[in-house]
Amino acid sequence: MPEHSVNIGPFILDRRINTSEDRALFFAPRASGTRIPFDAAVYCLNHTHRETQHQFALKDDFLRLHSFQHPIFPKAIQLYERQFGYAREWIEGASLREMLVMIHQSKTLLPQDTIYDIMFEILDGYAFLQQQTPALLHGRINWDHVLLGVDGRIYMIGWRTHSNKNLFSFSSPEQATGTFLDWRSDQWSIGAIFASLLLKESLYTGRPNPEYAASRGDVTHWLDRIKIAYPAAYRVVSKMLHPAAGERYGHYSYIVRDINKLRELYPNSKRMELGGALKDWMTREPQQVRQDLDILIPNRILPQAEPSLQQHVLEVTEQLEPEIESYIEVTQFNTPKFQRSVAISSLDTRPEPLLENAVTASSMGPSPIEHLDITEVSEEVESKVPVRVKAHPPTADTSNENDINDTVKTNDALQENNHPTVISNEPESVSSPATSPSFDTYSLAESSLIGETFQAQQRAIVLMIVNGLMLLALIWKVLF
Repeated sequence: MPEHSVNIGPFILDRRINTSEDRALFFAPRASGTRIPFDAAVYCLNHTHRETQHQFALKDDFLRLHSFQHPIFPKAIQLYERQFGYAREWIEGASLREMLVMIHQSKTLLPQDTIYDIMFEILDGYAFLQQQTPALLHGRINWDHVLLGVDGRIYMIGWRTHSNKNLFSFSSPEQATGTFLDWRSDQWSIGAIFASLLLKESLYTGRPNPEYAASRGDVTHWLDRIKIAYPAAYRVVSKMLHPAAGERYGHYSYIVRDINKLRELYPNSKRMELGGALKDWMTREPQQVRQDLDILIPNRILPQAEPSLQQHVLEVTEQLEPEIESYIEVTQFNTPKFQRSVAISSLDTRPEPLLENAVTASSMGPSPIEHLDITEVSEEVESKVPVRVKAHPPTADTSNENDINDTVKTNDALQENNHPTVISNEPESVSSPATSPSFDTYSLAESSLIGETFQAQQRAIVLMIVNGLMLLALIWKVLF
């Protein structure tokens, strides 16, 4: 068929619906002058895939669809071999993916009664495939290949004779890795549709690498949400979505039995009303917007992307680093030095005592006491309590040399006993900042700082232990 051609048999192609690697799907309105009572969906091979094997595959698909006599499959119309295409019945409706978009945009409810009814119809159609001789597989069941008609009926399309490629969100681990494919793989795909209807999103939504996620089949996150919101359906969905194929249902009839039990618990299906709401929504929404399926589902109903293990570690480390940095000085024993001019004045503001028999400044001459620098050695001096002798203000009679001699002798006696004496010529009301600090108060401050240091170390150690346990739990969850 030339690329610009718009005719396939009696049908005039109206618009392109979808394009795959080897073929394209078109909508064609009802052909006038024929007995065909409905519109047609026309499949045509792309001009790059018109080799013999592709023509045989197209013919096999048509013949197999023509042999299906079940209401869930659309009717085959005609094969047009010379034009590399065939036509089937057009389904007036939308895929389950578009139905979920409609439910979100139009605020339509999707009760679990209706979900169980839809799942029963899908399983009934798949049971028809399994009852063929030999039993047939679909291999491509996903929410784009299950349609809801405006009359409330469920249809299944997308069946291929020689292709089993499926979306990763609906592929079992064995199908995603190409290990094998049997009816249990289709069971997984149907279970993925079940979970998508319950959660209003597909599996692996938000995962950065859906192919890797599908190869592992880890759907614990979604199953946990179903367990909370739909406890009655959890047992069925979890068994259908088991990563090991041997742990899933052993026969399709068992799935139908359990779905029927759910329908008995919730018998009020609104499938017909849902089809009517879908028809109203389709008339309001442009076809181009509805067919752009990749961006239809709004972001606010989808979960955020789950960070990788490395991102988890970075986030935990970034949260703990500020708290650890606040303790870095004390953990490295970087004890801050005291500001002598501030700390001493705040610790001991008492005026310095004077010698009891002090000499006046007039007799001794102008010799002001210089400020003494306190060194590291002075901080380590043994705790020798200085003798503080209370001094009286100088009297007017200061010329008596005997008093001076007595004072000198007394001072020498004190020095021999290793008791330092603080001498000052200043009046009592004046306090000198250069005097030695209060060793008693300074020792208390050091003791308090040491206590805080050990408490901070303990908090830092506990914080690092908690961080390690969190990392181990996260690694265990990711790897196992």
